[in-house]
Amino acid sequence: MEIESTFHMYVQPVVHPQLTPFCTELTGIIQAVVDGQPSLQQVLERVDEWMAKEGLLDPTVKSIFVTCGDWDLKVMLPGQCQYLGLPVADYFKQWINLKKAYSFAMGSWPKNGLLDMNKGLNLQHIGRPHSGIGKNKSFFLLLYFY
Repeated sequence: MEIESTFHMYVQPVVHPQLTPFCTELTGIIQAVVDGQPSLQQVLERVDEWMAKEGLLDPTVKSIFVTCGDWDLKVMLPGQCQYLGLPVADYFKQWINLKKAYSFAMGSWPKNGLLDMNKGLNLQHIGRPHSGIGKNKSFFLLLYFY
């Protein structure tokens, strides 16, 4: 099984345009990486274009986002969209919380999220924790394992 397609973009922050040292330390993302990047609205439009290109907007195609927790799609994205006056696409309103799926399958909650899930399944973590693209590759391994 291989990854067929990925989508990854950085967003120019608007509420706090200057990254804090905490943010940089946590994610590894530096200011120069986000400076000049598209706005959230532009990135969401590009997500929609990518979803259409991949055929994921076809009502006969079943697809769903997979997250490591509910926060990203339950709290952060809707809150940011509300603040900016942007609509939230319907495909962002349902997701699979990998922590819940792991807990159901393994009988224990992964307190340290993706790192604990990888360890519990003897999988090597790919990428940096709190880095979206690395996390996606680790998600792929976990989903493939199931």
